[in-house]
Amino acid sequence: MKNAFTVIEVIFIIIVVSILSSIFISKLDTKDLLKGVYIIARDLEYTKHLAIIYDITLPSDIKISTVTEQDFKKGNVNLIRQMWGMKFYDEYKDGKITIKNPNYIIYKNTFSGKPTITTLAIDYMDKGCVLGIDSNKKLFTKDIKTSKRLDIKKTYGINNVEFLGSCSGVKQIFFDSEGVPYANSSLRKLESIKKECVIRFSSKNDKKCIVIYPQSGYIAIKDQILGIKCDKFI
Repeated sequence: MKNAFTVIEVIFIIIVVSILSSIFISKLDTKDLLKGVYIIARDLEYTKHLAIIYDITLPSDIKISTVTEQDFKKGNVNLIRQMWGMKFYDEYKDGKITIKNPNYIIYKNTFSGKPTITTLAIDYMDKGCVLGIDSNKKLFTKDIKTSKRLDIKKTYGINNVEFLGSCSGVKQIFFDSEGVPYANSSLRKLESIKKECVIRFSSKNDKKCIVIYPQSGYIAIKDQILGIKCDKFI
């Protein structure tokens, strides 16, 4: 009676398990990437929403909800429309450690320099967090924290972000008070995009694209657009 596996049988089992594991990991990676792209697309919609709803800025930088009719009558409101945008970075700092993972922030562009704690968006999923890092690329870690989902490599396995189409060469997209998308390499020289802006996200085994359409600011997830491949690697 046979009581043990032969060497050939053991090798065969190892090969089969390895193949099944690689298939499972590949599918898991794809699901994480797709989930991440959907979350980022939703955050882009949130960015556009902020641009449409909160289109004025106050000298004291107080919450928009405190603006009253009397404020308008007294001239206490600066009617300069601000734009809200999403910007991607290749790394961030956790204390003294630099982590080379792609991440992004959502902030209002006041055309006055780098993003600050007063210009970052509040996380709609967790009011105790902001959607971004400080001007030195450091995480907020005390009373107000940086949302953990912004590290898109750690959370979703996304290891590369590319801006293509009409946004080629930049790492940011903005919306005005009518939801029209803008992009440029300079915060002070933003121009409305003339054709589709494509943001391609890549993981180890897959890639997906978010497309932002001109004028309407419509946001969609695509596998292929403008001849740009956004589906699985061959």
